[in-house]
Amino acid sequence: RSWKDIEFKVTFQTEAGASGTMDPKTVNKGSKYELPTPTFKSEEGKEFAGWKVGDGTELKKAGEAIDISGDVKLTAVWKDIEYKVSFNANGGSETMKSQIVKKGKEYTLPANGFTAPEGKEFDGWMIGTEKKAANDKITINADTEVKAIWKDIEYKVSFNGNSGTGKMAEQLVKKGKEYTLPANGFTAPEGKKFDGWMIGTEKKAVGAKITVNANTEVKAIWKDIEYKVTFNGNTGTGSMTEATVKKGKEYTLPANGFTAPEGKKFDGWMVGTEKKAVGAKITVNSDTEVKAVW
Repeated sequence: RSWKDIEFKVTFQTEAGASGTMDPKTVNKGSKYELPTPTFKSEEGKEFAGWKVGDGTELKKAGEAIDISGDVKLTAVWKDIEYKVSFNANGGSETMKSQIVKKGKEYTLPANGFTAPEGKEFDGWMIGTEKKAANDKITINADTEVKAIWKDIEYKVSFNGNSGTGKMAEQLVKKGKEYTLPANGFTAPEGKKFDGWMIGTEKKAVGAKITVNANTEVKAIWKDIEYKVTFNGNTGTGSMTEATVKKGKEYTLPANGFTAPEGKKFDGWMVGTEKKAVGAKITVNSDTEVKAVW
């Protein structure tokens, strides 16, 4: 009499969505069987998750051994291929949680959650060599690093003519940097001249440096153009106090305050080549000398 080993059959099937076949295997009773890597073709975006043994629910990995005590039906189970989207602060601080995304799916880039480096602000995301904005969509087909891009914070320094005419180009200055106030480029209002710059409530001169930490308006300050009216005794003695007169304004010639030369008496004022009497009005458009006539 001869004996033969009791043999059982191991058969293979796959969940819906995959395709192909695997030939059954014959295994001796009481032996262990090492689970193979499936040769079924998975559906797009899926990968092998494990074998379901018979009607069990626990999944077994390829390479894992099972005991054979009867015919065994193995079912290949599949799962979504998933990739990690991770975030690189690139010099910023704090963290952003990685996200898991199915292969081939679109992912919407989030708003920045990092704290920017000093003097910088968020300027978008870099994926590989391509710059993207928050809310842009990317397709995920591999583990993906999303790197924050930073740019210098810049503020505008703008100029207000404050009733002067013309324009001065605004300037961009990096946050925290010094800016040197320029010469005036506006045309002054009639009868005025430039007297400096006003930043907030502080008056500054041309060439002064300011530290820029916000959008900054630089306002022109104007003052009246004033001329001196001086008095010449023309051999008379004594003195008369000079007057200060706004450009274009009238000035009333005063009484004589000089002491006349010996044997003379006051006969009026000479302004340029024109003789004027006390009380006459002159229009002042430059420094003016008033000379006593005897």
